[in-house]
Amino acid sequence: MSVRALALLPVLVFCAPDAHACAVCATADPTLTVAGEEQPFRGRLRLDADVRQGGVSAGDVGLDDRRVEVAVLWAPIRQLEVEFAAPYLFRHVVDEQTASTLERDSDEATIGDVELRAQYLAYEARGGFGRRRFGLIGGLKLPTAPLGYDPRGALLASTLQPGCGSIAPSLGAYYATSRGPWSTYASGSLFLPFSIRDGPHSSDSARFVAHVQFQPHPRVAGRIGTFVRIDASGQLAPGVDDTNSGGLIGYLTSAIVVSPISDLVVTAGVFLPVIEAFRGTHHESAIVALTLAHDF
Repeated sequence: MSVRALALLPVLVFCAPDAHACAVCATADPTLTVAGEEQPFRGRLRLDADVRQGGVSAGDVGLDDRRVEVAVLWAPIRQLEVEFAAPYLFRHVVDEQTASTLERDSDEATIGDVELRAQYLAYEARGGFGRRRFGLIGGLKLPTAPLGYDPRGALLASTLQPGCGSIAPSLGAYYATSRGPWSTYASGSLFLPFSIRDGPHSSDSARFVAHVQFQPHPRVAGRIGTFVRIDASGQLAPGVDDTNSGGLIGYLTSAIVVSPISDLVVTAGVFLPVIEAFRGTHHESAIVALTLAHDF
């Protein structure tokens, strides 16, 4: 190597652009991760599309809900990921109290509450016990969804509204491990909505997630876990509690995770309600979900 080449070597090292490797290479961990549980690396850019279908009823009104959410995640530095998510809802509302079958149901398509999310990696370690991560998660939900009405033109209960009708910050923490084909993830978050409308709106909520994943192949994994939500009673109007809201629900979750090509992860799963301890007349059905996440 010439003297001139040696002199240029420091310039090439310190001015080299970031490498554009696949997500698995960038994280140095072959564990498949779903949307919301991404492993961090600087410059990560991920697009998620999440489709869910389920049902919920409160009092004499029930609805079938199909939700499509598109989210963009970016990591300006390795420790921090920021995300913007926009949902769109397709809803079929049924009012069993209405006498006329011609006016008993209605359909609507509307935007939901957009949300800003962030995830901060506070601690990471690797060793004989595998890889361990601990971090903070937070978000801010904005009241972009309009008020929802039943087929008679009356306002829907707080649990049936397309949005929470509030500015809703959230804060929580997560812990994740991976070793060989096994990985685990657990998180807990607290939502504290601040109502800005006179209509129905949600109240405080605590949510907990935990699951175990087994990955027998670099491109295929299966997972099983739980999702628990504890809600305070919502309100129909300022100072008027919604008697068909609040309580606890626990889901058993199961999913298949597949990466058919590099940087694309497809997750198909189901949420089965196994514990329902709601106040009043309130029921939630099983939820089926399909998520596509692609790194650029």
